[in-house]
Amino acid sequence: MPRWVSKLLDKFSEARTGTRDSGHLPKSRASLAQHNPPLQSADSSIFRQCKDLGHVGPLPEFQYHPLPTTGSFRVLQLITKPDGQPSWDLINVSLDLPPVYTTISYTWDSVEIISSISFKDGQRFPLTDTLSTMLAALEEKAKSERLSLFSVWIDAICINQLDNSEKGLQVQMMRDIYMNSQKTLIWLGYISDNSSRVADTILRMKELFSRRPVISGDPNYASEIVKDEPWLRDLDDQLDDLFKRKWFSRVWIIQEVACSEQVEFMWSNKVMSWDDVQFATTSFSNFGIFLPPAARLGMGNQGYIDGMRRVFRNDGSLNPIQVLWWSQNFYATEPLDKIYALFGLIPEVYRNAIAVDYGWNVRDLFVQVASTLLTMNVGGRDINMLAAAGLGFNRQVEDLPSWVPDWTIREKPLSLTMTVFLAPGPHFHAAPASKVVGRVGPLPDSIIMDGIIIDTISRRSGIRPKALFLSEEGNWYMQEELYASILKYVDECFDLIRSVVPYHTGQHVDEVLCRTLIGNTTTDNQLATSEYEILFQDFYSFLSPRYDSSSLAPEWRPTPLEFMTNKFRKVYNFLDKSRVFITPRGLAGLGNHALEEGDVVALILGTCVPYILRPVASGTSTTRQYQLVGECYVHGIMNGEGMHLGPVEDIMLV
Repeated sequence: MPRWVSKLLDKFSEARTGTRDSGHLPKSRASLAQHNPPLQSADSSIFRQCKDLGHVGPLPEFQYHPLPTTGSFRVLQLITKPDGQPSWDLINVSLDLPPVYTTISYTWDSVEIISSISFKDGQRFPLTDTLSTMLAALEEKAKSERLSLFSVWIDAICINQLDNSEKGLQVQMMRDIYMNSQKTLIWLGYISDNSSRVADTILRMKELFSRRPVISGDPNYASEIVKDEPWLRDLDDQLDDLFKRKWFSRVWIIQEVACSEQVEFMWSNKVMSWDDVQFATTSFSNFGIFLPPAARLGMGNQGYIDGMRRVFRNDGSLNPIQVLWWSQNFYATEPLDKIYALFGLIPEVYRNAIAVDYGWNVRDLFVQVASTLLTMNVGGRDINMLAAAGLGFNRQVEDLPSWVPDWTIREKPLSLTMTVFLAPGPHFHAAPASKVVGRVGPLPDSIIMDGIIIDTISRRSGIRPKALFLSEEGNWYMQEELYASILKYVDECFDLIRSVVPYHTGQHVDEVLCRTLIGNTTTDNQLATSEYEILFQDFYSFLSPRYDSSSLAPEWRPTPLEFMTNKFRKVYNFLDKSRVFITPRGLAGLGNHALEEGDVVALILGTCVPYILRPVASGTSTTRQYQLVGECYVHGIMNGEGMHLGPVEDIMLV
């Protein structure tokens, strides 16, 4: 049972028995209305009912009327009577003949019950602070637009959250519920003066950028615009207050927005279209505005959602690996929702194969999802899910097989494979093969893949130091006291690579080292060009006297400023917590921090990149067993060159 549901049950119990401490009152409606005068209406039924439950008296348990068919769902109807008085009711409707309704996207900020709402059948439904203020705003909206009938769908009210069976069925319908709605309103709550003004600012910015398009890379552009448009000077404060809101990090919002035809933000009495906000945030990003981490994450998440929404609106579904990877930054109170919240976005064949059951534990669900993707591999690329798994990732779900990703981890490290799904990238083809599928292994929670064991790791470097930090001004810099540790790491990698030259590709040691250190991939997901070898020499000469910088062209001579900004990022800031390794066959590669000497390098047919595996005792099984450590870069065999280095065999991952 979700934690928030357990807390809500406790509150219901307190309300029914009258045991709640009525002297400890939540934030009062009067205070809230005082700070938000546009919603201080005497006709608001919600405001008239907003009393502490200790004063209202015990509430009986709310009884939902059963849904008659599997295609049925509920909507909350607001009816405005001829005398202007609003009343609410909860009715059953069908997807076969749905009414006109609006879906509401929001986030739970509290489970504290502060009021209730009355329906026609005489029942009262307990309301949290978020629901109470949201319904009050919807009453005002209906009144201002003179709507005699206004139907909305709000998951916390329209789904019996205490019935796991109903909840599972309704989650499977959410795709259709949002796709059939007239629009989706995103309720951000009551917010400060800064973010109240941001709606007007966004419209002004849209008009401004239409007149004066952003000039990418022009260092004077922002200052000139601000000088001409002084109203932009506190833009960072406005955006910070808006985008740090919890809504922007909630995993459910991805499906809610992607499936909706029309989307609008609503805060206090302000309304703004999704497209206008997205246009403005794209412009803000190019404008060079620096925001605190929470707001920067929120703005970035909106960009992720917009990208997924565009793909979904065009194609009708999203690649499951793509949407799972993209959504890792988003938060779910219930771990099962890291899958279920995205259920409506994936292809139908997967929706039919994955059960929505809130009685499951999260481990078993993650195993089922991973097994389904590998054994079906519908899109031909889903086998690359393995890049999100392995011992090199932080894992908090207990007893998870090494080949199963832990989707509860919000940290999203950079990945050689995932550049294929996120943006046009190198598109490595290390193990090309026609459609390959995994097979369920004979051991519990094992999977068998076709693959080639290439070689064994004989030596490895230390873990790459994290040397880049983001300043409060938004600039990248390197702490000077870390120069020695970085130089030590690069020297160690240099010695490893030098021990396997001449390299089988015929390239110079500098080029092999440079391309291996960055996985031959740039920070913008492109294959590294010859510029990177020069940049690397600059970088090394900056740290060490081994190279004579006077021999380099003047434009490439290093300065401290260069290596504290973006050029330094190009040669260092790609794969975090990585190690360089070599093998007896003379191969050099880059893997994650968990790799050990004795691990093997393998090609798993159909995947983009090689993988590092750890042999485990096979017991009575005739098939060799391995734990998955993670993906890796191996210089010179990233495009099928290693397919002749061994026989294809069964590889059992456990």
